[in-house]
Amino acid sequence: MVNAASVNGDLDSVTIFPPLGILAGQPNYPNVTPSAIISGANTGLNSPAGIAVDSSNNLYVTNDGSVNGGADAVTVYAAASNGNIAPSRTISGGATKLDLPSGAKIDSSGNLYVVSSGGGVGGYR
Repeated sequence: MVNAASVNGDLDSVTIFPPLGILAGQPNYPNVTPSAIISGANTGLNSPAGIAVDSSNNLYVTNDGSVNGGADAVTVYAAASNGNIAPSRTISGGATKLDLPSGAKIDSSGNLYVVSSGGGVGGYR
């Protein structure tokens, strides 16, 4: 289960931490080893900015790649992904209206909502 994750746009990586319940009683959760790191050329990560996790623990990462000449996209990784792994799906292209996507949320029906810093919120199924 993914309870905490961070994105690093400078390194184009996503770091996943163990469930926080495991860490209970440790003040400020010092020096915690990640349970997974998604990073590398195959990942499709390009200036990752936001994350969301669905009910099956798939990880959705917003990429505001157009800031460095790439494409704005949402890359999706299967539960328990780790390393230099290709996304299972990629949402991108002009029809998506993604414009510097910076955040994501998945509702209880599985709808994905993406905040685009360039303007607006898009909904995807």
